[in-house]
Amino acid sequence: MLVVDASILLIAFLADEEDPNWESLLASHDDLVAPWLLWIEVRNIVLTAERRHRLTDTIADSVMHAIDSIGIDYDTAPRSDVVLRIARNQSLLAYDALYLELAIRRGAILATQDHALQWAAAAEGISVTSG
Repeated sequence: MLVVDASILLIAFLADEEDPNWESLLASHDDLVAPWLLWIEVRNIVLTAERRHRLTDTIADSVMHAIDSIGIDYDTAPRSDVVLRIARNQSLLAYDALYLELAIRRGAILATQDHALQWAAAAEGISVTSG
């Protein structure tokens, strides 16, 4: 099981952030999971890229369709006490602590390009991959 964040997903779909390892990373895991927040985060990032003329609206729509089609299971049951503990102990925003809480709860690997989140995951004993 792989917990994916926006940094990992978007390197796959934004041309100026391509990483050749993303496809094998996603393909090597049958179960992709993420906090429900990812759905919103990805849309905000894509809309911002569109507004900055990095993407056309047609490409933005294609990116969203492609991300939606990879079958991410969106988790809606975070443990608030654990999220707060992680955020406090690791100096993370609650947004980022959601990803780490999910990885801990599901016994999953965390996939992120975010260095602070990678460090926090290591401190919490969670395996991390960045592609």
